[in-house]
Amino acid sequence: MKGNTEELDGVIDAVRSADILVGIPCCRNEKTVTVVIRAALEGLKQAVPGRRSLVLVVDTGPADGSGEAARNVRVGDPDITLHYLAAAPVFRHADPYHGSEGREIALRIILKAAQQLGVHACLLLSGDLRIISADWIVRLLEPLLLHGYDYVAPVYQRQRYEGTFAQTLLFPLLYALYGRAMRQPLTGEAAFSEQVIEDLLRSPFWNMDMLRPAVDLWRSTAVVAGNWRVCETALGSLDREQSSLSVDVSTLLVQLAGASFTLMDLYHDAWKRSSPSEIPVFGVVHEADAAPVTVNLDNMIERFRLGVREFMKIWSVFLSREIRAFLHKAALQPNEHFRIPDEPWAEIVFSFALAHHRKILNQQHLVQTLTPLYLGKTASFIQETRQLGPEAFAAAGKRVCRAFADMKYFLKVNWTV
Repeated sequence: MKGNTEELDGVIDAVRSADILVGIPCCRNEKTVTVVIRAALEGLKQAVPGRRSLVLVVDTGPADGSGEAARNVRVGDPDITLHYLAAAPVFRHADPYHGSEGREIALRIILKAAQQLGVHACLLLSGDLRIISADWIVRLLEPLLLHGYDYVAPVYQRQRYEGTFAQTLLFPLLYALYGRAMRQPLTGEAAFSEQVIEDLLRSPFWNMDMLRPAVDLWRSTAVVAGNWRVCETALGSLDREQSSLSVDVSTLLVQLAGASFTLMDLYHDAWKRSSPSEIPVFGVVHEADAAPVTVNLDNMIERFRLGVREFMKIWSVFLSREIRAFLHKAALQPNEHFRIPDEPWAEIVFSFALAHHRKILNQQHLVQTLTPLYLGKTASFIQETRQLGPEAFAAAGKRVCRAFADMKYFLKVNWTV
């Protein structure tokens, strides 16, 4: 990390002070990073003309053409400075990683730069965006600078079943715990105030290696747990450069569901006293045109049945007798009528969270056994909602959230510090 500190000191000495910082984490993004930089430059001219701004590209990937591409971008504005920082080699994840390698290191460098420069607002833009307009920068900064919000999260137009992990697990869990949640808590884009910068830098997260793969989820959770003024802004469609690394469902659950459970320990004082509140939205969020369901629902249901047969002995340690009986019965349902209602699903997730908290089993193995249950719930959710219109589909998502919120008492009663 010494090399990163020296590189950052050089940037701070060169810039000295700034009002706005745009941080761009970059990892193997030589094809897209210039697109993001140019949008940031034009967006700053539109959103904050005449304000001193820094665009800081932090590259945590191996040597490629990203540095040369970034340095060759012409700024053309005396109030805006562009710097490229190649971060030193960082912690590498043993498993395939759902995000950009070293993203947590890039975020910390960006936060430290923002703190040392005394900026009023920090904006994050992922370096893998293939399409981005200058208007995004305006929409992300305006609620912060004009309306007094501390944190602005994006909402993207998505296909109906793009992101079922967030729809059926992450969003309902965060909503139940903290009374509010961002609809898309895994996005790499955001804008936040200098107060949030300080709060994030003080977090124990930076010393918790198991949370590194979930840095964006942690950031979203920390903000709602910290009771900051949060809003969302609609940015339209999202087009990212796809990673060549494939991540299976079990790995995704270990990295993200496991992180959510760990964050419950970190922020237990916050979720125990939270109360429901709405997150305001700037702009109109439209559901993308319904696309055909491309996943194999029969395969997902069969994996659910296999999990019930293989893991019931493990689950019997912490799942209630009623839930175990329900799972046995669900495994006997014909595929076309297969359903996992929201209420038992909420109890299952909270039971896993309690077992994770109590360290009843190896935590990683525990979360891996959630995989067939998640696949079963996802198959059920798709079958229930595939014929619904946009309003009815949104109502179905809200019912999942209500089921989790109603089950929160179960968590609070059984949680021990």
